[in-house]
Amino acid sequence: MNAAVRRTCLPLWSPNPVGISPRRRRKSLIGYYGEQEGGYLWNRLKVHYTPKHGSWLNQAEIELSLYWRQCLGTRRIPDLAKLKQETKTWNGRANQKRTKINWRFTRKKARKLFKYEKPDSSG
Repeated sequence: MNAAVRRTCLPLWSPNPVGISPRRRRKSLIGYYGEQEGGYLWNRLKVHYTPKHGSWLNQAEIELSLYWRQCLGTRRIPDLAKLKQETKTWNGRANQKRTKINWRFTRKKARKLFKYEKPDSSG
């Protein structure tokens, strides 16, 4: 295998590990692929855990929407070099501001909106 390909890190998006430790995930890979190949694969993975509250997909969609509105707007970017420059500048400003997503839709509000009642636990 090509040395450059072997060094490449693979992103793995995973839900928050509730009761599943990274060690158990590694053990699962080794159990399936064997010690050498499973260990090699695990060492290449960069695990990104998704947030406990709120969908990471929603966050990505919000980020893309912000990028579109704040950086790109309605103008046309003439070439890739200019797009990269504009994106880097916008990203630097956004990171400097440290703006966070303010989730306003709580579980309580959702239950009220969708008329959900907890099941009766009395039997």
